[in-house]
Amino acid sequence: MQFRYMVLDESGKKLSGQLEASSMDKAADSLRQLGYHILNISAVSKGFNIELFSRRVKTEELLMFTIQLRSMLSAGVPLSQALATLQEEIENPALRQIIIQVLKDIREGASFADSLAKHPQVFSGIYINMVAAGEVSGNMEDVLAKVAHFIQKQMELQQKVSTALFYPLILVVFGLVIVTYLVMFVFPNFIKIFQEAGVPLPLPTRILYSINVFLRLFWLPLILFIVLGIIGLNVALKLPKGKEVVDRIVFKLPVIGSLLLKSSLARFAWSLSGLLGSGVTLIESLTTVENVVGSSQMAKAIRDVRASVTKGESIAKKLAESGQFPPLVVQMARIGEESGSLPDMLNKVAEHYDMMVDFGVKKLTTLIEPIALVIIGGAVAFIFASLILPIFNMVHVLRH
Repeated sequence: MQFRYMVLDESGKKLSGQLEASSMDKAADSLRQLGYHILNISAVSKGFNIELFSRRVKTEELLMFTIQLRSMLSAGVPLSQALATLQEEIENPALRQIIIQVLKDIREGASFADSLAKHPQVFSGIYINMVAAGEVSGNMEDVLAKVAHFIQKQMELQQKVSTALFYPLILVVFGLVIVTYLVMFVFPNFIKIFQEAGVPLPLPTRILYSINVFLRLFWLPLILFIVLGIIGLNVALKLPKGKEVVDRIVFKLPVIGSLLLKSSLARFAWSLSGLLGSGVTLIESLTTVENVVGSSQMAKAIRDVRASVTKGESIAKKLAESGQFPPLVVQMARIGEESGSLPDMLNKVAEHYDMMVDFGVKKLTTLIEPIALVIIGGAVAFIFASLILPIFNMVHVLRH
């Protein structure tokens, strides 16, 4: 059950939020264990709750939490005290609730990593495994710095790809809205005038008129087809076989496929480098990385590599045999294995593909923008030609 509370902390500051517990007494005990004086506590109704809209924890909020926690630990603040302080500063109620629960679990004897593992919707496998390695090695500050660096790089990669597609997508959607409006609402008025005047319709006008008739007759089935297509695609992406087919198609697209592949390679290298550098074993690291690369084919290759490495084989050799990793990745992995500096070599690979993604974004933007403008401009020009040509014919009819 969820309980809404209002409490005073040790400094007299008023705090409020929500807490999950099996009963109101349990919720009250949890708040008292955190050192709070309870002002009010009540069960949350299962009806409409505005806080449901703020449940999602943004990556930026997770990054800021990690940086702040690392800074406090570096200053010598104990983990439980650092978490207690940070949860008062967190604005997102979902993240604040999670940190309260994590702090409660730690005070009951659970490890930091195990406490975080109860909230997989916020803390990824990479985050949890790196924290677990930091607890074992006693080097939590450096590990959290690496975690923050990894989250930041993931954000940058995602933003680069999103930026490359955002403007062209907006341009295409806006253009389609304009074209649809002209075809559905403006064009029919002119057609009516031409038909009443007995003006012969040229080919472009007849084509556009046929499109108008089709849309007016079949607009509902067309919308249903699009909606069902989107739903079907989402379902397919949740199935291993379906995602594999979609990935195979998307990664073969010109320019976009290359950009996504480089993004997956950068994500693979950043993740594996961070885990190995934090002290996580190679087998555990590969198991975790498999779920973050974003490519089903690459994930399958990583599973095969992990199975071979478990038998004592070389990771570089299996990367080469998989056919999913370019020679640069294989060569750097080989050098890292032989020199005992695999995390550093993977870090260099990640930086290389990060730079390649940046270049690919600029190339994609430069390529897509003029193509989108030409397509939308051509469609608008075709519509106006379909309107102007009959006007010339009307003038010719009126003269005779």
